[in-house]
Order: sequence, then structure tokens, then C-alpha cells
Amino acid sequence: DGEFKGKKLLVWGHLKGEHGQVFFENHAMWKALRKRGFEVTLMDKEFPTEMLPKFDQVWIISYDQQTLKDDDITALEK
Repeated sequence: DGEFKGKKLLVWGHLKGEHGQVFFENHAMWKALRKRGFEVTLMDKEFPTEMLPKFDQVWIISYDQQTLKDDDITALEK
């Protein structure tokens, strides 16, 4: 517990289909990551390109449609 204290995790995805089953603040996965010290931020609207530098990790919940723009992908690569 606390091993990742201060590390910031962004979890991003569009709320479609099964994503709604895990994409809520009190889900056991996010609770477990917070217990280990991560500051977990869930976002589901436009991809937050300008916010990326403040996070240590970005997790993307994928879907069967392309939702990221070329500029979003470039920002992730940086």
C-alpha cells in the first residue's frame, strides 16, 4: 500500500457498451489503485491533450471505433 504515492494516472475512454461497467469512481479497480497511492482521474469526453504532461501514466479504454485524432496520438507519443 502506498507504493505509488503521488503518481498520477489518467484513465480515458468513451462511455459506450461495457465501459460503463468499470468507468465509475467506486469501482474496485480504481479503489485498489488509489490504495496503492495512485491519484486516479477518470475522463470520458474529449481527449485531454493539453493535460497529458501532468500525468505519469495514461490508460485508454478502447472501443471498436477510432476516437483519437492524429493530434491526440502525437501528444501521447511525446
